[in-house]
Amino acid sequence: MKFKVLLTLVLLSIQGISWAQRKCGTMDHLQHLLEQDPSLAERRAGIEDRTAQIIKNQENDKSTQAVTYTIPVVVHILYRTTAENISDAQVQSQIDVLNEDYQLLNADNVSVPSFFSGLKANVQINFCLAKQDPSGVATTGITRTTTTKTSYGTNDAVKKVSTGGKAPWNTAAYLNIWVCNIGGGILGYAQFPGGPTATDGVVIDYRYMGRNGSSVAPFNKGRTATHEVGHYLNLYHIWGDDGTACTGSDLVSDTPNQADENYGCPSYPNPSCNNTSDMYMNYMDYTDDACMYMFSSGQSARMRALFGTGGTRVGLTTSSGCNTPGVTCSIPSSLTSSSIGTSSAVVSWAAATGAVSYNLQYKTSAGSTFTTINTSSTSYNLSGLAASTSYVFQVQTICSAGSSAYSGTSSFTTGSVATCNAPTGLATSSVGQNSASLSWAAASGATSYNVQFKTAAASTYTTVNTASTNYSLNGLVAGTAYVAQVQTVCSSGSSSYSSQVGFTTTSGSVSYCTAKGESQADEWIDRVSLNNLVRTSGKDAGYIYFSTTNANVTAGTSYSLGYSAAFTSTAYTEYWRVYIDWNQNGVFTDAGEQMVSRSSSSSSNLSTTIKVPTTAKNGLTRMRVVMKYGAYGTSCESFTYGEVEDYNVNVSGGTNREAGPQEPIVSENAVFTFDIYPNPAHDRLFLTHSEQITFEEGKAQLVDMKGRIVIEETLKTSGSNLEKGEIEIGNLPNGLYNLIISTEKGRVSKKIIIVHP
Repeated sequence: MKFKVLLTLVLLSIQGISWAQRKCGTMDHLQHLLEQDPSLAERRAGIEDRTAQIIKNQENDKSTQAVTYTIPVVVHILYRTTAENISDAQVQSQIDVLNEDYQLLNADNVSVPSFFSGLKANVQINFCLAKQDPSGVATTGITRTTTTKTSYGTNDAVKKVSTGGKAPWNTAAYLNIWVCNIGGGILGYAQFPGGPTATDGVVIDYRYMGRNGSSVAPFNKGRTATHEVGHYLNLYHIWGDDGTACTGSDLVSDTPNQADENYGCPSYPNPSCNNTSDMYMNYMDYTDDACMYMFSSGQSARMRALFGTGGTRVGLTTSSGCNTPGVTCSIPSSLTSSSIGTSSAVVSWAAATGAVSYNLQYKTSAGSTFTTINTSSTSYNLSGLAASTSYVFQVQTICSAGSSAYSGTSSFTTGSVATCNAPTGLATSSVGQNSASLSWAAASGATSYNVQFKTAAASTYTTVNTASTNYSLNGLVAGTAYVAQVQTVCSSGSSSYSSQVGFTTTSGSVSYCTAKGESQADEWIDRVSLNNLVRTSGKDAGYIYFSTTNANVTAGTSYSLGYSAAFTSTAYTEYWRVYIDWNQNGVFTDAGEQMVSRSSSSSSNLSTTIKVPTTAKNGLTRMRVVMKYGAYGTSCESFTYGEVEDYNVNVSGGTNREAGPQEPIVSENAVFTFDIYPNPAHDRLFLTHSEQITFEEGKAQLVDMKGRIVIEETLKTSGSNLEKGEIEIGNLPNGLYNLIISTEKGRVSKKIIIVHP
C-alpha cells in the first residue's frame, strides 16, 4: 500500500502576540534542506559517524575533558520597528544566559529533581561577543540593519542581502545569530552541522532574545537561544521527533525515552513511555524558560565532539574573533622532548602567561600535515609513533583573549628496533578456491618466520609461525581477495614485516542465464561505475561480461552506482534495471537483488545509492546491468533494442567473514532486531529478520521529523519468505524518517534516509 501525504502549511504572522507554547522551527528547516540537497543526508551520516568516534576517543583521553572551548558570537539585528531594534544590553543578557547554561552556572540548576541531578553537565563552552570582525577590525559583535520586511519565516531569507537580510560573517570562525521578527509563532530555529555554510547559524525572534527587558513571558529568560544553539551544536529534541510513538531517539544514551514534547511547567514525576519521568527540565524539551535548566552528560559529550580533531565546528575554537585587535597571548617557549622510545616520546614546554590550554601539533619530518591535540598541561605523551623516525612538533597558546601564533618547531627521533632483515621475494602460487601457497627468500639469521594473512577488507590478521620459507594457506573463501606478509624472527628480536602480496582465490562454478540486446543501432550502455570500478565503452554487440576489474564492496556499506546511455541521434526513453547476486546462487530474482529500476531519456551519468546487505556472501559475485528500450527488461531476457553488461563484484565483511568482533545490530528500544537495505533508499525498503519470528501480518509506520505518520500499512512479504518484508517509498520526499515495525514480539524502530536520484 502507498500513502501520499498532502500537507498545507499555513504560516501566520501576528505582531505582538505572546505565544503560550514553545514552537521551534529547526526540524522543519532540516527537512527543507534535505529536500533541497539530497547530499546533506550523506554529510549528516558522516558527521554522526565522526561524532561517535570522537566521543569514544575523548572518553579515553582525560586531557580533552578539562578543556573549555570559546566561541565568538556575532549578533545581526534586523529591524523595522523600534521594538525590534533590541538594545546592546539585551544582547549581552543573552550571552550571559548562554554562558550560565552551558557552564552549569545557572542558579536554577538546583531545581533539577534528585533522580536526574547526577546527570547535570557543565558543557564547558564559553561564548563571547566578537571583539574583531573577519577583517581584524574592532567590533562590538553586534550589527544592525533596517528592513521593510514585516516577518521572515524559516526559509533563511534573513541571512541573505538579496532577500532583505544580512549576510553572515565567516561561519567557520563565528557563531552567527540573527534577531528579527520570524512570524508564525516560531520562537527560533537553527541549522544543524553539515548544512550550507552560507546559511549556518541560529535565528531568534526579537521577542525571545535575552532575559527580561523587552523579551516576552513565558520565554523571557533567554532559553530559546540555549535551545537553538543546542541544535546548532548537533542536539536533537529530547523526545526524538517520533510523533508520540515512544520509538524515536535523540541519539543520546542518558536522556530517558519519552513520548513527545512537554509544555508549560510540569511537576516531577511526569512519566511516559514506561520511564520513571520525562527529563522535561532539559533545554531540548519544549517547556517554559523558567522550567528548563539542564543539559545531560551525554548531550555534553555529543556537543563537545564537534570540537575534537576532525569535528565539524572545530574552527570556532581557533578563531581570533574574541581577541581584542592587536592583543595576543604569548607564544610557548623552551620546547623539549624526553623519554624517547621506539614508539613514544614525552614533549614539554614552558608555561605561557594567561594560558587556558595549548594546541600541540606534531608530524614526521617528511610529512605534509600535522596532527593536532589540545591539552591543558605543559607536557604530553605522544604514542603510536614509528620507530627510527624523525618527528617535529610545535605548540600554540590558547588564552581567554584568543590564541597565539605557533612556536618554532622542535624535533626528536624515535629509537630503532634491534631486528634482523625482513624477508624478501614474497610470492604466491597454486591459488585455488580455498587455498594458496606462499614462498619467500631465506633471511640471514632467521630462526623462524611469522606469516600473517587476512582478507583485503579485514582489519585484523591471522598469524602462524613456521620454520620453513614457504607456507600453504587453507580454509580460504572462494572468489575473495587476500593479502599476506612475512616477518623474520631472530634470536635478537623480530624484523619489520615484508611488503604485502595480494591474491584472489578462484570463484566457484556458478553459471548465469543469458541476456542480450539484439540491436545497438540507436542506443547502448556507455558507462558503468561502482566504487573502484569505472568503465566507459562503445557498443558491445548487445552483451559483454567485463571481468578485467572487480568492484570491491563491503557488507553493510552504501555506495553510489553509476550508469549512462549513449544515443546515435535521438535520445529515447530507456528502462534500466541493475541486479547483483548477493547470495551467489546464480540467479538475480532473490529479494533485495534488484538494485535499480528507473527510466530516463538522458545521456548524462545517472546514479543510485545502494547498500550492500549485511547478509551478502563474501567473494566474487555477478552484477548485471540491463538497459532496454520501451519497457523494463528482466534479468534473463533477449530483447530488440538496448544492451546488457555483466561485471564482477567482490564482497567482503559479509557472510563467512573471518572470526572476530562482529558489527552490532543497532536498534532503539529493541525487543527484536531487523536489518534495512538499502539505506539511503529511493523507491523501496527491504527488511530481513535474523531471529525465529516472521514479518507475516507485521505492521509498519514511517514517521517524518515533524512527527507525522506518512506511511502506515501491513508489511508485504517477499513471496513465501516470511522473514523478509518490503515497503514502497517512491512517493515520499527526501529526508530523515523513523521506521517503526510492530510484530507479535513487540515494537522497534530505526532511522532511514530517503534520497531520490
